[in-house]
Amino acid sequence: MTRNKQILKVSALVLGIALCILALLFGAPQLANVFWVCGNYHAMRNEFRAAVDDCNRAILLNPKHEGAYTTRGGAYNGLEKYTEAIESSTKAISLDPVDATPYANRAYAHGELKQYQKAIDDYGAAIRFDPSDADDYVNRANAYEHLGKTDLAAQDRATAVKYGYKP
Repeated sequence: MTRNKQILKVSALVLGIALCILALLFGAPQLANVFWVCGNYHAMRNEFRAAVDDCNRAILLNPKHEGAYTTRGGAYNGLEKYTEAIESSTKAISLDPVDATPYANRAYAHGELKQYQKAIDDYGAAIRFDPSDADDYVNRANAYEHLGKTDLAAQDRATAVKYGYKP
């Protein structure tokens, strides 16, 4: 084993011990929030694998952390792992059924899997909980178009423009 690999192994061990101590001092739910924030940071930087890893750590510490499931669902979409995105988003919805983001994440995954009616249904839920998100209207319009429902697509595009979407 090279010196660098030895240093990495020891560093990982020290980090693991430090995290266990933090969990004992501050409680696992607080440490879960730290990992979730890190997951969000990685997701915003399109570092989706790291985002999933951090969210998995948060969920391990707090299995009811809705935000971690939501962020993980979006990161799985970024990795094009749509089945996993649907599963993670569904869990987030079960923990907080009025948060729009996991519905939008799940809708996106359904759309990529060509499950357009499911995408429409989930975008509808996202819109119900956050009616001013122009992206949800545009994405639902795209799903409507795939099903040949052009008048509904046109209505959604018009609404999206009302909320700031620039075609």
